[in-house]
Amino acid sequence: MPGTVFSDVITTNAIPDALRVIYSNELEFTSRPSLVFDQPSFVEPRGDFAAKRGEQVVWTIYHQLPPAIGKLSENQDVEGGSVTDHQVSFTVDEYGNAIGTTEKLDLTSYHGPISNIAKSLLAPNQALTMDTLCRNMFWNANNRSLMDSSLSGPEFRLFTGNVANRQSLNTTQSLMTADVARTAAHHLTIRRVPTMGGQSPSYICITHPSVTFDLRNDPFWKDAQLYAGATQIFNGEEGMIHGVRFLKSDRARLPNGGMVTHQTQLVSSYPSGVTSVVVTDASVFEPNDEVTLHNTGVSTTVGNVSWIAPDGQDPTNEEMIIKSVNTNTNTIVFTQKTGQSHAASDFVTEGFDVYPMVFLGGIAALGKGIVVPPEVRVSLPTDKLRRISYTGWYALLGYGVLRSWVYEIVETLASINTPPPFSF
Repeated sequence: MPGTVFSDVITTNAIPDALRVIYSNELEFTSRPSLVFDQPSFVEPRGDFAAKRGEQVVWTIYHQLPPAIGKLSENQDVEGGSVTDHQVSFTVDEYGNAIGTTEKLDLTSYHGPISNIAKSLLAPNQALTMDTLCRNMFWNANNRSLMDSSLSGPEFRLFTGNVANRQSLNTTQSLMTADVARTAAHHLTIRRVPTMGGQSPSYICITHPSVTFDLRNDPFWKDAQLYAGATQIFNGEEGMIHGVRFLKSDRARLPNGGMVTHQTQLVSSYPSGVTSVVVTDASVFEPNDEVTLHNTGVSTTVGNVSWIAPDGQDPTNEEMIIKSVNTNTNTIVFTQKTGQSHAASDFVTEGFDVYPMVFLGGIAALGKGIVVPPEVRVSLPTDKLRRISYTGWYALLGYGVLRSWVYEIVETLASINTPPPFSF
């Protein structure tokens, strides 16, 4: 109507002031990794130890008796035999993590008490820690040193492509094939390792989805759903070939652990939560490269150049994806924040991704000595006004190889190497 004046008109440039920001109170998390290494079928847990931190957990392994094929004499007693054994020992250590919160944060957060969120994050953190410890024991244990010193058994580790070591794995011949699975199964058979029970007796291989991707085109591959009705399916099981059932785990991957192609070092120390770092030479990297930040590793030499390749055992080890590189300032920008703190001179490494496979049978290869099983710990406020508290988990335990002859490690490369968007 002519002459009408609207006094509450919102102009275009004032629209942002009229919008309300709504924060969802639904908790959202990044995806969790698949954890399959620390399972009772593969690890023998023992909780009957009165050990304290630093003391050893000991298993006694009895040897089978030889066949008694000699004839008995009617009027003579049998000659007494003897029982032989060897012992395996390893230490237990403390593990744990904690997150602190304050009373004000608990009372004012729109997500509710932050201590509840901490508990939601700590549970998978505890499971990931146990699975990683178990994985690293499989991958990195020196089988010969963990057996009785009087025995001279080999270390059961192979590399695809008939190469001698991890750094020699190459993309032309070091890929997973059905013949590799058949060979590993044969090795377990001649070492008298029983298969897993059920209507389809078989061996087990814990590996990465990129490895099974290279097997799926083989005509002998059988998907797990085709035999699931007659056989108990393990967590993460994908399929089988030549009597070996494959369990997938995205943790069965050692990023940049093979032949090193580029390496530099951090110029200074950095706390967790940074998105960029300055290195001694950034020109060797490009955007979208996945690099590993680590402090320790395996020393290798390629030609006349020495490298330190990550081995997955460094507590500060984490993988980052490069967003951009500034060669003028030697600055590398990552696509996400770091989850660990890193010291000056830590390595930034790019190399071939290695996929160690664990072939297992019906006898547990590892032992897990438990003094205090993983448990939630909630600390009482200790500050003067009782405002600050911590929620965490704690465990006192250890892993060790009990029977080195019942499993085999086969390391390989894969035709497809796709890093996850988050390190953890």
